[in-house]
Parts: sequence; structure tokens; C-alpha cells
Amino acid sequence: MDGQTLRNHFLIAMPSLKDPNFVQAVIYIIAHDAENGATGVVINRETDLKLTDVMAKAGLKVIDGVEIPDHVYIGGPVQTERGFVLHEPSGRYMMSENVSKDVSFTQSRDVLSQIARGAGPEKRLFCLGYAGWLKGQLESELAQDVWLTVEASPAVLFDVPASDRYEAALGLLGIDSE
Repeated sequence: MDGQTLRNHFLIAMPSLKDPNFVQAVIYIIAHDAENGATGVVINRETDLKLTDVMAKAGLKVIDGVEIPDHVYIGGPVQTERGFVLHEPSGRYMMSENVSKDVSFTQSRDVLSQIARGAGPEKRLFCLGYAGWLKGQLESELAQDVWLTVEASPAVLFDVPASDRYEAALGLLGIDSE
């Protein structure tokens, strides 16, 4: 990759990828550099679990009248008990980082507290777990044609239903898998 970063890109699983964690996965890359490897979250593995269930388990009370229809996503096979929120930049949170001008990544509970009060980011995905690659590992997988890459689209991330994100991400490359 010669110094290039895939931060704020989608990794799109090739049809030949058979790992059950990543079959037809679209991964949003949060961090990537030559020294530390890469970190991302799967954005198209929606579960039946609701964010309100996670909030209740964490002891967060949703204020009456606040609607939280969000489902929880399986972000990846690493640290599956940890929650992460991808969201539009809004508010200030303790453990938050802007990945791009359109996407922030927060690991702290304060973003959930704001959501419970109806004041958090409107566009968001709550993920349990993440995907990670050691130094050189992702580059090796790319050389083996395991993944396609494309610059991330906030519209695909936040506005397209989870079940359609694989096709939508391929569409960013001009590919129709039908």
C-alpha cells in the first residue's frame, strides 16, 4: 500500500471469502496505518437485539417519548462485549474520534446517555465488537484479492438499510452482483 491508508474506506468481501464472520461483509475502516494494522466494524450484520436492550442492561433509562428504533450490529469477532457507535459528527464525547468530516467513532457511554435523552446523533450505528488486522495482515489479504476497497459513503453507511449495504457498496465501484 506504500503509505496509503484505508481509513474512511469500505472493505467489501469478495465472493470467494468463506470465513463466516465476513461472508458478504462490508466493513467501515476506522483506523489503518503501516505500523498498527487496521481496525474496522462490519456495517451490514444487523441483529434482532435493540439498542434500548443494551441501554437497559447498562442501566441507562430512556426518557419518556424518546424513540430509539436502532438495532445492534455485529461489528466483528474481536471484543464482542464492547460497544462502539459510528455516527455523524455531533456533540462532544469522551472517547470520540472523527474518522472523516462525515463520520465519528465513539467508544464511551456518554454518547448512549445522550441518545437516551433524545439529544445524541441522529445518524448512528451501534456495533458490538470489531474487526482487526495486525501490521501487514490486511495488505496481505488485499494482495490475495480477499477484499475490494472503495472510499466510504456516508449515505451507504447511514441511509441504506443494512440488508442492502453490500450491493450499495459494490455499486460505488460500478459493480452489480446480480
